[in-house]
Amino acid sequence: MSLLSRKGLILAWALLVLAALFLGGCHLRPMLYDVSVAPQVISPNADGNDDATNIEYKLTRNADLSIYFVDAQGERFYFRKDRPRSPGDYRVLWGGGINQAYWLENEFGRQLVKSWVLPDGLYTWVVEATDAEGITARAEGQIELQAGDPVVPELRQFTVAVPEFTPNQDGLRDRTGISYYLNKDVETVQVYLYDPADPGTRYPIEEQERVAESGKRGYHYYDYDGGVDRGAEPPPDGTWVVEAEARDLVGHHVVVSDTLTIRDGGKPRALVVNGVIHWGDAVRGLEGTEAYLPLGATLCFTTYIENYSRVPIRTSGPPSGTPYRSDQNFNTLAVETAEDSYHEQPGVWRFGVNFDVSETDFPYRWAVGKPEELRCEEIEGQEQCFLDPGERGTVSGCIELIGPFPRNQIYAWGGLIHQWVGIDAMNNYVDRLLINIGEP
Repeated sequence: MSLLSRKGLILAWALLVLAALFLGGCHLRPMLYDVSVAPQVISPNADGNDDATNIEYKLTRNADLSIYFVDAQGERFYFRKDRPRSPGDYRVLWGGGINQAYWLENEFGRQLVKSWVLPDGLYTWVVEATDAEGITARAEGQIELQAGDPVVPELRQFTVAVPEFTPNQDGLRDRTGISYYLNKDVETVQVYLYDPADPGTRYPIEEQERVAESGKRGYHYYDYDGGVDRGAEPPPDGTWVVEAEARDLVGHHVVVSDTLTIRDGGKPRALVVNGVIHWGDAVRGLEGTEAYLPLGATLCFTTYIENYSRVPIRTSGPPSGTPYRSDQNFNTLAVETAEDSYHEQPGVWRFGVNFDVSETDFPYRWAVGKPEELRCEEIEGQEQCFLDPGERGTVSGCIELIGPFPRNQIYAWGGLIHQWVGIDAMNNYVDRLLINIGEP
């Protein structure tokens, strides 16, 4: 072999050696190295002094990493378990918290403790890495916990007041309440709703102001209407999980849950069809709608109400067709007829007529449909009637103008009233009528 060929072989061999050293350079150092835990004594109680220790380590190649602590009895408590890590430098603070969940059951109920703080004592810390070939490297040392906060926050007597409710503003089971007693101050508490089939999508529930501030020890209450009072559609009908979770500054994390069923939920919406009232004896002209009626005559009308929402709307008497005198109102009519349902009830829809000289707002009111157009059922011992979604109701009535009136020209108009909720702008001042009142 020539000298040139030998030199070529030597050079090629040297290049191969250098490449091998470069590609396998990570094996020149241990897979896990420069591991440190400091300080070696901590007091995890959120007082700002030595609450946590700093754990540092370095990896030269990909590995699954675990950090755990071993007590005097040899039991392991994991802070990290089999977490994939790439080569690099790592640093993490540890304040005594362990991510090993357990169920806490006592006379106040049952809740899941997702993370908690190790009791005071001496522990062996272990940082352990295992690569794809099954090779394991580890480092260990001692750490002591002193004066830690051992109190787990508890959401005691967690209760859903109305397990099945109908958030649709009809005045019947429109709301539910969630309550609990918090045994210690915490950093945060969250209460939310989620579908068991989609736990990642949450509907938060706001706490009501009470004696105890949010996150403070004491009794807490959450009023829930599904968001309907703010004009939003509630979550879809079905059975949901109501969950509350509390976290304190030390590292405790607890979760408690129950179920809640939503039925007939939705924002109710209805209107006076075409915004038209068919006033009897009225004349429509360029100046508007007028009627010429002598004192003692009767003003009659007919109109139509449509429920264009996805939920039934509740209504109550007086029934369509009921006559009034102008000196009556729905409350006095209730007294005269001994009909409790004629009084104003929260959540009930009624069509009303108002005069600009009326002493009360919309004193003449009727159900939003004839009896045969409504669906009625007994709920909690009382008959309740509804105009179902997509249905129209006919409203008619008469008002005898017996006076006295402060002037001989008065205005009348209609309105669709959602009692204790409000009157939508498009359902107020409907089809105003000028009534000219003359001597009989």
